[in-house]
Amino acid sequence: MPRNDRRVAEYWTRDSRLGFDAGAVFGQWGELRLGPVWRQVHADVQTGDPVLPDVKANVSGMRISLFGDRMDNPWFPREGHRFTLSAVATSKPMGADSEYSRGELSWVQAWSFGAHTVQGSLYGGTNFGTSLPAYDAFVLGGPFRLSAYAIN
Repeated sequence: MPRNDRRVAEYWTRDSRLGFDAGAVFGQWGELRLGPVWRQVHADVQTGDPVLPDVKANVSGMRISLFGDRMDNPWFPREGHRFTLSAVATSKPMGADSEYSRGELSWVQAWSFGAHTVQGSLYGGTNFGTSLPAYDAFVLGGPFRLSAYAIN
């Protein structure tokens, strides 16, 4: 939890989810899913002022995802692409404490030039103009998301 670019606290977060999806499979190309998700988030202060609040939130709502995979090999692809497009909208009628929306896109592309292969990745996200809580914020750092930096 940063304030004026200084870390004020560190939280330990537990996330529990239950959901089910209905959808369609598009042959060997990919799938589309839509369904409700019931989610509980518990965040406890690990480092910081003990006066800081613990978080217990219900963030239930509807989610949708579209997944496509045209890679020629799941482990070491030489050609093709893979993408995931997903969105969630929390809903007070489903028990959510607050309403917000969140969407993400992930795209991976592989190209080969003779014996050499290059992979590129693109990630993006949006809050659709709503205010995201800290436990659902987008993060950078860690593997494949500015790997030279620590998570967050």
